[in-house]
Amino acid sequence: MKRKIILGVKIFVIIIVLVIFSYSLRTHRMIKSGDLVEFQGHWYTKEQLRQILPPQYAPLKEPINTTEEVYTDFREALLAGDIEKALSFIREEDREYYVEAFNDQERIKIYLKIPPYDKLIQDDYMENFQKGYRYYEEEDETPYTVSFKLNQITALWEIVGI
Repeated sequence: MKRKIILGVKIFVIIIVLVIFSYSLRTHRMIKSGDLVEFQGHWYTKEQLRQILPPQYAPLKEPINTTEEVYTDFREALLAGDIEKALSFIREEDREYYVEAFNDQERIKIYLKIPPYDKLIQDDYMENFQKGYRYYEEEDETPYTVSFKLNQITALWEIVGI
């Protein structure tokens, strides 16, 4: 009889340990997958957070400038040798690359050949507030591209790649 009680207690303890372990493992997986989130010192599921916090929408800003203005001003500054002004039309995260490129005498020669805006061909995409254009130095060549992105904070088009 004692053995049955001891065996029953051991099984009960093992079951409790397994339940606690599986709950901990499930909780850990939910945290890793983002289904369980800590907010202000408490843990919530995504559904609970949606009930607590109403959706917040930021109004989309209309662009202040156009891609034509940005490209034309960029090109004019570059051709005039005003590197600082030309860099101001490039997205801040991408400027470091172009600082190096515009200070390299061989690479700057390539950028000085960029055509006027009316020679650019607009690509068929505009997603996530991006516009793309291409141009050819010669008809048989691979096209060069110019990409713009609308900065939603400043509402200005910026060059992200050329």
